[in-house]
Amino acid sequence: MKRNTHSLSEKLKDKDRLRALTKPINEVTIMSDTGFPTNVCGYILGVYYEVNKTNRQIVVEYFIQGNFFKRKTLPF
Repeated sequence: MKRNTHSLSEKLKDKDRLRALTKPINEVTIMSDTGFPTNVCGYILGVYYEVNKTNRQIVVEYFIQGNFFKRKTLPF
């Protein structure tokens, strides 16, 4: 989650992290012989949301299989 006042670079870092977390396990390079890094990949769904208190909106973005999937804007 981010507030809309955070910098664009911080927002992009969070979205890149969600892309990495939702990458399928078969697309991740294994760096050791202990198996897949299950705590850092293979998540089914990643959700990023940004709260804009001024406009009273929440922007929700969904990430699946390492890719952006959908964006919704919700009033509150």
